[in-house]
Amino acid sequence: MLSTGADPGQEVQNLANKMSMSSKLIIRSLGQGQGESACLAIQEGIEQGKWVFLQNCHLASSFMPKLEQLFESIPENCNKDFRMWLTTAPSKVFPVTIL
Repeated sequence: MLSTGADPGQEVQNLANKMSMSSKLIIRSLGQGQGESACLAIQEGIEQGKWVFLQNCHLASSFMPKLEQLFESIPENCNKDFRMWLTTAPSKVFPVTIL
């Protein structure tokens, strides 16, 4: 959950650099029409062990049910390097089950 003015993006990028994962970091800023791109990024991350950073989930309210479904269907045997970060401002549409 973001507070006003917070932006953890640089911290995630710094961690990716430190862990030699910067070439495997996928960043998507959510908003209108970005749901499909986010789905593809998550699938790629699960299969190839990439890191997925979805920013501003609160701006993609119509995508939140799909995100919840994707999150719940991540296989236990997914690539061990897969990581996913999500940012959101306080929002009634962000799925509590993901928290």
